Amino acid sequence: MLTSISGSCEKDNDVPLGTISVSIDDNKRSFNNDAKVEWLTVQGGYGILIHGYKGDIGSSNEISITIASPYSISAKTYNDNASGNLVQIKYFVDLIFFWDEFTSSTATVTISEINSTHIKGTFRGNLNDSGGSTREFSGGVFNVSF
Repeated sequence: MLTSISGSCEKDNDVPLGTISVSIDDNKRSFNNDAKVEWLTVQGGYGILIHGYKGDIGSSNEISITIASPYSISAKTYNDNASGNLVQIKYFVDLIFFWDEFTSSTATVTISEINSTHIKGTFRGNLNDSGGSTREFSGGVFNVSF
């Protein structure tokens, strides 16, 4: 069964399967290597993890988008801390000898399609690292397989 909604805030109509892309501080980035979605085990609820790498796995920048909800994950907009939902975007920056990890302070994900084979939608948020640096994520789109 295919579930879909329309009217998402970013355009995701022409996003090819295997794509995660976003503007980070107005610089377009793609995380298409090993881009996929996985179901998460969430006590008392449901969850998904969307993630991909900019380059080689384990030695390049990575993005992950997590949604955990007390309700079944479906085609709709998810905001962090709304209706019991957790919505989190993480961005891992490879700095050769260590990683800099950015975590969202605000995040919104809109799922426009979800079925047994793939998930498609948009995302945006503001992310911070432990040193106080910030990154703005805008115009994010994804279309990835389970």
